[in-house]
Amino acid sequence: MPEYEYSNKNYSMNYFCNDIESEKCLILIHGYMGGWESWKSLIQEFSEYKIYALDLLGFNKSGPLNSYNLESWTNPIIDFINTIESKSIYVIGHSLGALITFNIANKMSNKISGAFLEEPGWIPEFKTMDMNEWGIIPFILKHKNEWKTANDAVHSFREMDPEAFDLEPFKSSLRAIYIFNADMNVFKLKIGAVYQDFEELAKNIKVKTYVARANPEKGGMLPLDSMHKIQSVNPNIVFKDFDTAHSVKTEMPEQYFDFLRKLIV
Repeated sequence: MPEYEYSNKNYSMNYFCNDIESEKCLILIHGYMGGWESWKSLIQEFSEYKIYALDLLGFNKSGPLNSYNLESWTNPIIDFINTIESKSIYVIGHSLGALITFNIANKMSNKISGAFLEEPGWIPEFKTMDMNEWGIIPFILKHKNEWKTANDAVHSFREMDPEAFDLEPFKSSLRAIYIFNADMNVFKLKIGAVYQDFEELAKNIKVKTYVARANPEKGGMLPLDSMHKIQSVNPNIVFKDFDTAHSVKTEMPEQYFDFLRKLIV
C-alpha cells in the first residue's frame, strides 16, 4: 500500500494514501501505541473515498518530536489538512487520535465537514495522572532499550502476557512491533500531556461530530459523567454506545461502519 512523507524542518510524518480522486476525503488518526495499518479494515470498507491514514509523530514510521502532548501532535496534522483540496474532509480518530480529532474539529470548523471520535479518553484523572505509571508503560520503560529487533519486543511481550498472545496473536504481535518502532519519549509523557478540557472545547464545536463510546466495564475510556457533561453544553454532538472494549471497530465493525456512514453520507 502506497506510503508518503509530509515533512518540514521540525518533523517528518509518514502516511498512507489510496491515491483515488473523490470529492470526499477521510483523515484517519490512530491511537496511542498504534500505526496507520490499524485502519486497514476501514480503508477497505470506504475505498470509494480518498483516504489519508497518518502515523502520529513519534510512532510507527513517523519521525520524533522534541516533546509530546495533544497540541504538539495536533498542529502538524492541521498543517497537513490545510494542504488538502477536497471539498468535504472528515477526520476520524481512535483513542488518543480521537482527542486530537476533537482538537482539530475545534480549530478547523471552516475547513472540515465532520469529525468521528472512537473512544476518546475523556478521563478527568488524566489531568494529574503520572502517565509513566499507567498500564503497560512501566514495562516498556524498563525493557524497551533491551530490545535490538522487533522480534525481541514480540518475545518480551509474549512472556509478559501469554494469554493475550493466545487469544489474539496477530494483534498482540503488531502492538509489540508498534511499541518497538516508537520513540522512547512518547512513553515519558509529562503529567497532563493527554488531558483535554473536553467540556470547554465542546462549547465551540460547530462541525458535525459523532462519538462511538465503548462499555467502561469492558475497558471503555469514556466515562458516563464525561458524556453527560458534553451533552449538556453541546447537544448537537451525537453519541452511540457499543457493548465492546476499547476498540469498537475491531469488535463490532459492521455497526461501527454504519454509524460512521451516517456522518459521511
